[in-house]
Amino acid sequence: MLVAQKTVAALGHDYAVTAAAVAPTCTTSGKTAVETCSRCGVTRGGTTVAATGHTAVTDKAVAATCTTAGKTEGSHCSVCNTVLVAQKTVAALGHDYAVTAQAIAPTYETEGKTAVETCSRCGVTRGGETIPKLEVTEPIFTPIESGDAYDALASRAGDKHFAAADITLPNAEASADVAMALPEGFAGERAYVYRLDGEFMTLVDATLDGAGNAVFTVYGTGRYAVADAPLVLYGDADADGRLSLRDIICILRYTAERDGRIDKAASDIYSDLSITVTDALAALKALLK
Repeated sequence: MLVAQKTVAALGHDYAVTAAAVAPTCTTSGKTAVETCSRCGVTRGGTTVAATGHTAVTDKAVAATCTTAGKTEGSHCSVCNTVLVAQKTVAALGHDYAVTAQAIAPTYETEGKTAVETCSRCGVTRGGETIPKLEVTEPIFTPIESGDAYDALASRAGDKHFAAADITLPNAEASADVAMALPEGFAGERAYVYRLDGEFMTLVDATLDGAGNAVFTVYGTGRYAVADAPLVLYGDADADGRLSLRDIICILRYTAERDGRIDKAASDIYSDLSITVTDALAALKALLK
């Protein structure tokens, strides 16, 4: 043996990456890197890495309001944003209105209001709009059939037939000729029509139209009564229900234009639509009888 052989240690693999690693995702698996020996070509790696799965986070529900839509609760993956449980739209609730202020009907003298409604959920309101006054296009008769005014007239009338009403004229008119229905049972040949002013009355010139009405002129809105006989105690100028010297004085003062607060119907003893000293003398004669 001239030269003895010596053992040379194995070189070991000289690995280099020949296929890069593939990272796993939420839904797909990955791979570790593949390494290949530059000398012998042996490889290692390429192992499958399991998918990570989704990381769920909650998408909170959004409550619907009266005017805006809401959403149900859902979820999505915080890594890849994939929707896991889709949120559904919840329709707007709409207002839940209830009346909180009643409507006010307009009259010929005052404006009205529509009802006010309030939502029980959000408190928003609607309504309350102004309604214009009623427009008077022709005279309106509002019968007086009860109450203190009616009782006072009934006391004066006794067994006479009468009817009373508030008469409202069209807005633009200062006066108008009206036809007021005669009271049931009317038996007179003449209609006695009075304009009422509290306890005082003024006789109004009137005619019968043959159709069951008393026709007369109304000056402004007022209260009127029609009867088949006088409703006054002639001479009772102060409307206290009796004839006295004070009534004579009231008539004389009126004729002298010193005091206008008298019952003109009772003071107009001759029913000629004028009050003069002659009426005062007639009242005095009646008092002295």
